Amino acid sequence: MKKKILSVLTIMAFFFAVGAPIIASAASGTASLDRCIISPSNASRLANMEVECGYTTVDGGSSIGGVPTEKVACPYSDPEGNCGACCLLSAVFNLTDWIFIGLMTISALMIIYGAYCFVMAGANPDKATTGRNLLMYAAIGIAVAFFSRALPSLVKLVMGV
Repeated sequence: MKKKILSVLTIMAFFFAVGAPIIASAASGTASLDRCIISPSNASRLANMEVECGYTTVDGGSSIGGVPTEKVACPYSDPEGNCGACCLLSAVFNLTDWIFIGLMTISALMIIYGAYCFVMAGANPDKATTGRNLLMYAAIGIAVAFFSRALPSLVKLVMGV
């Protein structure tokens, strides 16, 4: 019982130590209700998906080939009306990036532990089955992670942009 409590506390401390800086960095920045901020990588992805956004560079930033090299602002008063779609797709990009990173990290840990269980099973078929199942679930997690990368294209298709 003490081992379980200790392991749960260790895992919680690890996630807090890793998660607190991430949450703090995500909360920084200025919020504005008249525009959304799009990162350069998301602006590049939007350009690759051929979504026209009426964004302007923030703080006098520059652009290369029409793709900004710094953060850009997409005003909601855009006369073409594409800003909402651009902001939604940018949020979907951010969400799927986090899902991808999380699932790949968990899958990697499951592969390591599953391989350990499988190798150390010896004559115990239950441990070998546990290791085999962990490896199978990790493969499913990797497949779902790669599917999450296709989600922005599906959202674009549904929106008709």
